[in-house]
Amino acid sequence: MPRFFFALSLILVIVPRPAAAQMDLPDFDLTAPDLAQLFQERPPMGACPVGDTRDSERLADSAHLLHLGVTNFYLDLRVRLKLTAQQRERLAALRDAARARWREHQRSIAAHERSLWELTGNRPGDREAVGAAIRAVEAERAEQRLDYVLAVMGAAAELTDAQRARVVTR
Repeated sequence: MPRFFFALSLILVIVPRPAAAQMDLPDFDLTAPDLAQLFQERPPMGACPVGDTRDSERLADSAHLLHLGVTNFYLDLRVRLKLTAQQRERLAALRDAARARWREHQRSIAAHERSLWELTGNRPGDREAVGAAIRAVEAERAEQRLDYVLAVMGAAAELTDAQRARVVTR
């Protein structure tokens, strides 16, 4: 058995990588993101003004309702909120649809990024084309973000008034 693993590792070392793997192409990840990690890096509802409480003090009691539903559409709060089976089903459907749309936007962003990469590699002096490609990437990111925020708003609408109050109660 040890000889098998040695032979396998030897093959992996000796066999050359495919040509595409050897090229220095940008990495475009089309897999479903870990939204909790992604939203820490690039929150869909804007960055939290940590340390600046002046604005937070003016917010209504329900101000963070959407922020608390962004990663799992309130399903992680199902016990605290006493969600019904129907609510859990609807929230899960909303979450899954929002994540599917997020992935669709990611594919589109990746295509725009590829186009930009090729454009800057082929014609680095074409300012108008480069600007249009960058605007296309950012427009798709904005649409992705808006779709997700609207989906979380839809999830918040599935909660009762009492459940909404429980979400923001610390």
